[in-house]
Amino acid sequence: MHDVLQLQSEVRKILISLVEASARILAACPDSDEVSQVIQEKLDARAKSEPDLQAFSLLKDMGFSEHVASRALHLNR
Repeated sequence: MHDVLQLQSEVRKILISLVEASARILAACPDSDEVSQVIQEKLDARAKSEPDLQAFSLLKDMGFSEHVASRALHLNR
């Protein structure tokens, strides 16, 4: 369990470093507002997209619960 927590902590640090580096790069970009808008639109579209019903049914047929199947499809869009 300790190894898992340590791995999660390391991944979190890496993600924070990536976000900070991205912010520095965007801050120097003259088109940063446009880039930010495009990124936000893509994130919004991804969040609103519906899961693949065929994949959902397949996961359910494999024995996964509705919650697990839904969560897996949401995480792997």
